[in-house]
Amino acid sequence: MSKNKKHSHYFKDVSHLKEVDVYRVLSLFQVTDQAIGHAIKKLLVAGGRGVKDIDRDVNEAIDTLLRWKEMREEDSFSEPESTQQTIIDLAGIARPVTDLISSYKSSQ
Repeated sequence: MSKNKKHSHYFKDVSHLKEVDVYRVLSLFQVTDQAIGHAIKKLLVAGGRGVKDIDRDVNEAIDTLLRWKEMREEDSFSEPESTQQTIIDLAGIARPVTDLISSYKSSQ
């Protein structure tokens, strides 16, 4: 396969394979996020499994991608309140740094 092909990143050499399934496609395109992979899988076979119609499959893919966006937003605000860092004290209990400082000050 020529790397000079227009939009070559959309093409993968599968000449060594007899067939490809959804999971091989995800692997070939290095999709590692589970939510994105789930949505892609739904869209690749939307309405074609005989169980759910195309509208339901597409809506479920959209729901999955909306959840993916929510998770990205959650992760961007994942620091504990007041940007406190959580550490593990000697007893193995996770507590915010400010709690440890307060405990130290009160013991002085």
